[in-house]
Amino acid sequence: MAAPKTTIVDFSSYYDALSAGTYINTLEHMKMIMPGSGAITVSPNLYPEAFQLVTGGKNGGNCLRMHYPKGQVGRDPRWWTIDCGYPGQPLHLEFDFMFEDMADLTGDGGKIGPAGINWGSQSQGIRQFVWWGGTVGTNIKPFSLILQQGDGKQFIQPNFYTPQNIQFGRWYHWHYELLGGPGGHAKFWLDGEELHPTVTGFGNTTIGDRCFIDMAFWAGGGEGSGPPTEFWARNDNVRVYTGSAPVPPEPGPATYRLEGTFTGTITPLEP
Repeated sequence: MAAPKTTIVDFSSYYDALSAGTYINTLEHMKMIMPGSGAITVSPNLYPEAFQLVTGGKNGGNCLRMHYPKGQVGRDPRWWTIDCGYPGQPLHLEFDFMFEDMADLTGDGGKIGPAGINWGSQSQGIRQFVWWGGTVGTNIKPFSLILQQGDGKQFIQPNFYTPQNIQFGRWYHWHYELLGGPGGHAKFWLDGEELHPTVTGFGNTTIGDRCFIDMAFWAGGGEGSGPPTEFWARNDNVRVYTGSAPVPPEPGPATYRLEGTFTGTITPLEP
């Protein structure tokens, strides 16, 4: 029996590749801000002003701004996907996310962007993502962890909500890890702390399925459930990789070059 296909994945966003103010609405733009990624597929109906590079990233530099229009719901026309091949091992997605001040979450929930990991196809596979939800008509909402099949079947039961409600203007660091198939797992971390939802299954996925990162975002659960007013969110420092997170190297000895004329003795500090 042939060994399953495996794809090693490791790429990161580079939002300083283009100048602030640029709308990311072409395949060429997407390749520039996601160097080293797999093949990219773009919605044929992409809203031209859905994605824009702006200053004010988490660590300085540019970040990617996402526009949630008034009253609009659904994934199209705010998506593009990145092909991650056949990982055959855990696939990770890490990113920073922020709702801008005065975001309007009073509608019927929605998805933050990136919209997560797809293990398998959009219609038959499973998607790991984060939703905002709660009482309609209020901005007091938590994040909700989701593992969902293409037909809408939910694999996190009971519903899992973050203990704290969403704060506007605050950067959150999300980390997803997903492995499909009968022996699979789904993990979530928020700001470095692992969350522990109850995962009930992985649908009809297999470990050998093709995987994608969905860079989409959208509001609403159905027609008429979109935001009463438009708002914006941001993401930054997107990283996608397979396997385990690399261990940072130990700091080595520093090398210095001294120029000019010196007198006296240079004594190294004790470690």
